[in-house]
Amino acid sequence: MFGIGFGELDAVVRILHGIAPDNAALVPRFKYMQRMGFPEGVNLGRGVRSAYGLEEVLKVLLAFELLETGAAPSRVVRMVRTGWPALIPALAVGWLATHERGARPRRLMVCARPGAFRELGDGDDPYAPVAEPLRAVPMDRLVQWLEAFDEAMPTTAAEVVGGDPPRRLVIDPMRLAGALRAALPAISALRAADVDAAYEALGEKAFAGAPIAAWTDAARWMLQEAEEAPEDVPVGEPL
Repeated sequence: MFGIGFGELDAVVRILHGIAPDNAALVPRFKYMQRMGFPEGVNLGRGVRSAYGLEEVLKVLLAFELLETGAAPSRVVRMVRTGWPALIPALAVGWLATHERGARPRRLMVCARPGAFRELGDGDDPYAPVAEPLRAVPMDRLVQWLEAFDEAMPTTAAEVVGGDPPRRLVIDPMRLAGALRAALPAISALRAADVDAAYEALGEKAFAGAPIAAWTDAARWMLQEAEEAPEDVPVGEPL
């Protein structure tokens, strides 16, 4: 059964980000996110020990990856909240890729466009959705984006100003899963097998009980369906 307390979550974040145990700067960030009710379901009140399941742990880890950009915590929380349902398949396939080498070239990345971090005029409601949340993007789509610049390299200043920014934020769910499998047994009673079981349950939820061998194709199909949604559905362009 997967479950860790706040102290163990704090330790995992410190390991993944190379933050010393005696560095107190991390605690205010945790408290600020808790005041925004993030992640949901673990702020149980004073004197009650918080229990973080895999989904809550992954939300926090993604949020701290975004905080590394210098983005405002409220914006980070909103980006993760808005994009979360679509990110679960990508995270599950990322875990699968730690075990199945064949899944690695076809896995999904978690990405954000540069404009996603703008706070201007958005207010400070941590539950308000954002137009550009974190998104799942096929790895081959990222390769296409990189190669497209060779075919359409700007030749004038006007083309640069009106063109595609030369940057994306990319988080690899496979590396995230691998880090969790290595770090949690070192600082908690959980084993790598417990992490695997929690990820498998997450994938079963995301893919409605489909066999593991079908997860990668199912995730890519779900992403394609979302991109082809009607215009009134705020899907947007992931790249």
